[in-house]
Amino acid sequence: MMEINVIDLLGKWNLVSFKMAFGSIKWNWGRNAKGAITYEPNGKMSVEIRAEKSAFPYISNLIFNNILSYSGRYRIHDNLVIHSIEYSSQESWIGTDLIREIEVLNKKTLVLRGRSKVFSVILSWTKP
Repeated sequence: MMEINVIDLLGKWNLVSFKMAFGSIKWNWGRNAKGAITYEPNGKMSVEIRAEKSAFPYISNLIFNNILSYSGRYRIHDNLVIHSIEYSSQESWIGTDLIREIEVLNKKTLVLRGRSKVFSVILSWTKP
């Protein structure tokens, strides 16, 4: 298990890629997807991701309307970062925890993996 240095997590990260899967159906949010995630020293975090509209027009409009954003608090447990959602573009997420496995964390690269009963995601980020 990777030891997490929370100092390396702090700051703003820019989206490199967002890959998602529903069972055997897999896609990414497009080459031109934009986004950022920020972790603050006070335990607050926020994320906003905007999909490339042509990447998957039917699914993205149905699920996220091409935008995903949320904010709240975070905590580290082993190699997990847990996002406790206070505000979200997905109303059903408010008051829930999103658990992300930290697969890679160094001074320039952050890779997070999330799993649920319905879908899985892999988000890659880089420091500006």
